[in-house]
Amino acid sequence: MNATQLTNSIRLSFKCADKGVYFPIIAEGIHGIGKSQIFAQVAAEYGYYTRNGRFIDLRLSLISDVGELVGNPVADPLTGTTKYFRPSWFPKEEPEIQKILDIQDLSDIEKHKLATEMVHTLRATGRLVGGIIFYDELNRAKDDIRNASFQAILDRKIFVHDIPYGWVQAAASNPAGDDNYEVFELDTAYLSRFCKVRYELEEEEWLAHAKGRIWEPLRQFLNKSRQYIGCKPLNSKKREIDQVSPCPRSWFKMSEVIGVITDNFTKVDVPEIKKYSDTFAGFVGDEVIPALNTFLDKSTAIPLDGKTIAMHIKRQDVNDIVRSWLESKGDGGEMIHMSVITATLQNCLDHIQNELIKKENLRTSVKNIMTFCMMVPKDAAASFFHKFTMSLAANDEKFVNDKGDIRNLLVPIDDELKIEFGQSMYENVFARHSK
Repeated sequence: MNATQLTNSIRLSFKCADKGVYFPIIAEGIHGIGKSQIFAQVAAEYGYYTRNGRFIDLRLSLISDVGELVGNPVADPLTGTTKYFRPSWFPKEEPEIQKILDIQDLSDIEKHKLATEMVHTLRATGRLVGGIIFYDELNRAKDDIRNASFQAILDRKIFVHDIPYGWVQAAASNPAGDDNYEVFELDTAYLSRFCKVRYELEEEEWLAHAKGRIWEPLRQFLNKSRQYIGCKPLNSKKREIDQVSPCPRSWFKMSEVIGVITDNFTKVDVPEIKKYSDTFAGFVGDEVIPALNTFLDKSTAIPLDGKTIAMHIKRQDVNDIVRSWLESKGDGGEMIHMSVITATLQNCLDHIQNELIKKENLRTSVKNIMTFCMMVPKDAAASFFHKFTMSLAANDEKFVNDKGDIRNLLVPIDDELKIEFGQSMYENVFARHSK
């Protein structure tokens, strides 16, 4: 199962929960391929985030005492009984739903029906209802922790605390029976409570996802040397103790560090980057670094990604970058690497078309891109803006609603930069749209 298929499965679990049908998904796959990120991304579609307490990420391998998962017992001297307080992480039932569940004269079936209907009623008023409890690294947890989670999966409750309506449960695990992982094998009785899927990250899928999200030369290197992406597990026969191996997660982290070294990738100095080769080996392994360094040495001009241009570029940075793309000719003159300019402009276009720009950052992004285009050959800039206008006019309904905003965005940038790109872009779009 690839990322798209896993995403669809998770969405189905949310859709079923909306009808009162709950089935937890457990995704098995190697480390670092983004299992938990996919669950988090789907949860975000429903407004469920860690920050609002509706995406609960339980790293079970880090829980040492079962009381952290189920709550600790407290003696009640008035009744002579023991109570279990609700754990701090445990979600609360919505008050309106709790009132239904407290009605003594209703059967469990009637309560379930009315509680499910109340979820719909509350959501119709704009209330955020439900969430997801995600049990990460399930088969690395201690026995008592796994046993406690079994009740949650089986009965949708932990001891006396019921998991609220609208809440979905899910889990992730690493492959059992593989020498690359020290995990406990989950028995069939436990797994039968899940919908188990085997998740494998496809190289093409990850390369497309990484565009604009990691340093573009890293992505180009991995496109040519896909064995280093880390979508497949290491051959256990060749595995050495404490060996560091690359994985998609480590490439993202390494890219963040390179971003610091290069001031958000605007001051790319290959020798300076290579100075930290030993450090980078700690992210992706010793075997990868020589091949990466060779690739960077051969890259006489490195294109920038769209996010760098849109969010971080300054006019002086553009001058420095364009100068670094000049190549000396035999007659003493210079020629510019048009291929790298074309690639950079395409990255800008991809960044805009993929809607990676937040609305509040749109003006800054367009201004920075226009600033960059001022410093490159006019033919390349004109070609880029033609494609940009076509993308603006692609959705007629949205365009009609936003056309005033588009003009108010572009023309003042023209005045500020003292150019006419924005005005001509605006007129081009409207002329096309009026035909």
